[in-house]
Amino acid sequence: MPLIKCADCKREISDRAPTCPHCGAPARSAPAQRPAPQTIEQTAKPYKVALIIGVLVLALGIAILFGQGFDHGVPFVGVILAAAGILLTLGSKFMAWFEHG
Repeated sequence: MPLIKCADCKREISDRAPTCPHCGAPARSAPAQRPAPQTIEQTAKPYKVALIIGVLVLALGIAILFGQGFDHGVPFVGVILAAAGILLTLGSKFMAWFEHG
């Protein structure tokens, strides 16, 4: 811990001291104490809306698919809605990931 001279009172102080303990002047060599920057990841609102709509369409498709039963064949509306819901949900997650790296 080397000693440096205070610019105001010319006394020796530690190079790690933020101020001179004798006169209170700020030390020139003391690094500025800044808080570390925080990165807050924000997902864009359109992706959240697309995710919610995708989950709702998927749920509706599954309800239609299993609500009608398989007696009359496969209900194509339920299959199409379920597939659209899956694509919309996965697409919104991929786009949010792609945007934020």
